[in-house]
Amino acid sequence: MSTDRAAILEKAIQVESLLADLGGEGRGIHDKLTCIEHEFEVSMVKKIRRVASIRNKAAHEIDFDTDMVSFHRVADEVIDCLESKIAAKRSFYRQQRQSSQQHHNSQQSSYQGPKASQQEGKKTGKSWSSWGEMDWKERSKLVAGGALVVGLLILGSS
Repeated sequence: MSTDRAAILEKAIQVESLLADLGGEGRGIHDKLTCIEHEFEVSMVKKIRRVASIRNKAAHEIDFDTDMVSFHRVADEVIDCLESKIAAKRSFYRQQRQSSQQHHNSQQSSYQGPKASQQEGKKTGKSWSSWGEMDWKERSKLVAGGALVVGLLILGSS
């Protein structure tokens, strides 16, 4: 295999892998790009398709001819664009995850537990910070009390 073919295939494999990382699905560059082309400017879509077409010629035609300097320039531009898009998505998801964790942590720190368990704990001198710390008797009292309230609400509404 000539060095030109090898260089083309190497760049194309890298482009195809990056498209898959961005969520592209299918058998080749064209299919993967079709799934996600709405995320790119038209000019970049054309460049990615150009890389795919040159790759296909290099893989399937005995006598293919292409300007390797131009191919490398376009392929490198495509790879840079795809890597930038992946980095931006990772950054976005990392920020979303951190924001979600901060929100979750703030909710946890402000949670005081069920009011009934606090009142029950005051009567017996015990204090529970969670359902898991209660024994089965205390849990049963809370569940029965809740069922009684629900039953009274149902009877009262009919």
